[in-house]
Amino acid sequence: MTTPIDRGLTARAAYTPFGGYARLRLKKLVKGPDSDDLRTVAWAAALWAGSLAAVSGLWLDGYRLPPVWAVLFLGAVAALAERQSVAVTERTTLSVSFLPLVFSAVAFGPIGGFAVGALSNIWDFRESRLKWAV
Repeated sequence: MTTPIDRGLTARAAYTPFGGYARLRLKKLVKGPDSDDLRTVAWAAALWAGSLAAVSGLWLDGYRLPPVWAVLFLGAVAALAERQSVAVTERTTLSVSFLPLVFSAVAFGPIGGFAVGALSNIWDFRESRLKWAV
């Protein structure tokens, strides 16, 4: 034998199934949210409060929900369309669900548009939950 048997290990020292980021994620979870996350939570809370105030004001003004089957159908179409996007510029894309949302707002009023918009995003958990809340 001319080559030594002990040539050292060629594998990494540790393997994690999450691509090596599990420890960083765990540290962030234990550490708590940073200031960017807290600002996003505050922004999401302000948006939710504003939306609830707008829907309440519209309801008190006499607007009502359209038929449930129409909201469910347009919400399902908008949820499927939410997965598609169209490039507007190099850096900007627009979701195709814009079309069913505008149709429902024109055909059924603003509360119908709110309801279809809420249904279109209810299953969209592709990225962060906090981004979904906004």
